[in-house]
Amino acid sequence: MTYPEALARVVGMLTVAHEARRDPDRSAEELGALYGTLLADLGTFEGQDFSLSFSTGDPPEVIQATVQRATHDALERVITTAREELARIAAAFVYAFNELAAEYEAACPDADVPGLLRRLGIESAGDAD
Repeated sequence: MTYPEALARVVGMLTVAHEARRDPDRSAEELGALYGTLLADLGTFEGQDFSLSFSTGDPPEVIQATVQRATHDALERVITTAREELARIAAAFVYAFNELAAEYEAACPDADVPGLLRRLGIESAGDAD
């Protein structure tokens, strides 16, 4: 997923979350589906070759070592790709939030975004207990 694709999905999720907040009858299913799509992209690793090669005549230890090496290499590629995807998603959320906060502060001179963030931080700390 590219950064513009991640940003489009993040904006979609934020839009649905906002609409659901304004319309209590609206189901959260759409937001859940969008989130699921975002997460599903973490499992898309097109173009990566996870092949391994061994002979059926090889001793079990050789086959096991070959499979372990191929699994290790494949997991390293998957982890690297997932890390890159998560970084794009996080960057998109930060960008979208900063744009929203800037518009809010411009429209409402007495807006207290830092206060809102502190309150949310305190609430989240209370939820962790």
